[in-house]
Amino acid sequence: MSTANLSIAPGGLFEMVLTASSVGGDPAIVSALQLTRILIIVVFVPPLLGWILRKGKARSTD
Repeated sequence: MSTANLSIAPGGLFEMVLTASSVGGDPAIVSALQLTRILIIVVFVPPLLGWILRKGKARSTD
């Protein structure tokens, strides 16, 4: 399994870093990309869901 696959795989940050370390991948790259993935989800998903729900609510009242 390559470092890129472990970097974007859903799962816990620490589990992916340990897996990368055990299969010969670069744990620093995996941890950085996993952290980036988590931050993107935390920052962008809530506003996106709010926008989608507001848009759906507006359609149902028309």
